[in-house]
Amino acid sequence: AEEREDMSRPLAAGIDLHGTLLDESWEVPARLKGALEGALGSVRPFCELFLCTGNDLTFLHEHLDPDLLKLFDGFVLETGCVVSDGASEEVLVPPETLSSMKRLEKGLRGRALSGVRYFARRLATISLFTKTEEGGADPTGLFPDVRNVVKELGYEEDVLVTHSDVAVDIIPAGFNKFKGLRLASEAPALIGIADSLNDIHLIEEADSAFLPANASPALLETLGANGRKVMSLGASGPAGKRTIAISKFAHTEAVIQILRFLGQHFQ
Repeated sequence: AEEREDMSRPLAAGIDLHGTLLDESWEVPARLKGALEGALGSVRPFCELFLCTGNDLTFLHEHLDPDLLKLFDGFVLETGCVVSDGASEEVLVPPETLSSMKRLEKGLRGRALSGVRYFARRLATISLFTKTEEGGADPTGLFPDVRNVVKELGYEEDVLVTHSDVAVDIIPAGFNKFKGLRLASEAPALIGIADSLNDIHLIEEADSAFLPANASPALLETLGANGRKVMSLGASGPAGKRTIAISKFAHTEAVIQILRFLGQHFQ
């Protein structure tokens, strides 16, 4: 943001992009832009705001209005492998790991993986997009194939294979959105707002976590298998450490409801 508040704010929220802040057309709907900006601005006095995404900085500038971007304190990119102030990118992954990721990407590009629309531009991770703004296939269909190829190529122990609602993501082991948010912020309490399997660490390790109504079945199934309870977001107060709250709205509308909830219960 152009004018930063005191960075001793007690909370920091990490908000996912695809499937959470953006709708299915990869946009913030025009009818919701004012309400979203108002909701973000209302929590800034007590809550740092970070976009936590698998995408890179180029994507943010292509798909988000500058007036919206300036409301964020920073950006956790490439699923926690890169952090940014909005102008430049800092890679957190060591050089030898980056070289290994490039070799793996070369191996993957040499395979005929059905459903891959394109490999996105990445500094430290690998993203195989199955969807574009115009549509495409669900990445859950490609996910097991990519995982098998990664194993065949000998990288199974070196990476995490996961997916969002638009792409299969391959992340260097030990990196995730929660870790990136923790490095980006010194706030005592962290909040996760996200929808997909590649957000699992952000949701499970945050002090409080929130999902949009369109949260992926894979994420919900994994949370259940890990003993995490998902309850409806209501007026009863903030979610506890072991409880995750889900909005009655999807995408951008969910983020607005969640931010308003934070304003009511966390100030």
